[in-house]
Amino acid sequence: MVNTREQIVDAAEVLFAENGYNGTSLRQITERAGANIAAVNYHFGSKENLLIEILDRVVVPINARRLVLLDDLEHQGKPDIRQVLEAFLLPDLRTLKELRQRNPALPRFVARMYSENTELMRPIMGQQFETIGRRFGSAIATALPHLSAEEIGWRLQCIVGIVIYLFASITLPGASSMVGDNTEADLERLLAITVPMMTAPSREVATR
Repeated sequence: MVNTREQIVDAAEVLFAENGYNGTSLRQITERAGANIAAVNYHFGSKENLLIEILDRVVVPINARRLVLLDDLEHQGKPDIRQVLEAFLLPDLRTLKELRQRNPALPRFVARMYSENTELMRPIMGQQFETIGRRFGSAIATALPHLSAEEIGWRLQCIVGIVIYLFASITLPGASSMVGDNTEADLERLLAITVPMMTAPSREVATR
């Protein structure tokens, strides 16, 4: 049986995806959920906390899957850069497919929120990705010792930008969809560009 908290989250997810965060009021959410404003305040305290709940629902499982894959790799030895990037990217592709099945507008909403460098999103991203950045940054440094921590961070941010673009479901005129039904094929295409991106000579070496 769905409880009031879940009903509010489900309603907010649909409305945020369809109308955007700023375009959705708490009254619209409560009407769709069959609840009242007091219930939102009781369970979440604010519209911002409700947004965090929605984003956590998407991102926390992705990051948990990433860490499981990375843990498995590191238990087997020192993973190479392709293996590290596969552990980073595969959960995104699988989740994107799941979200599309649940609500086609939801991936675009998630992409829009994470592409906004706002006072609202900065602390959310910091909390959600601190461990991921540290763990994957360390794994990449082990696989590619020629890169500085700054360079690794910059390149990893570029890869995150690619992922956000995929979630945004943007397709150029005349081009095929960037993410289809074949997750393994999509992963191979991503690795074909992200592995060279990561393994390229460092900026300091390239400019000597």
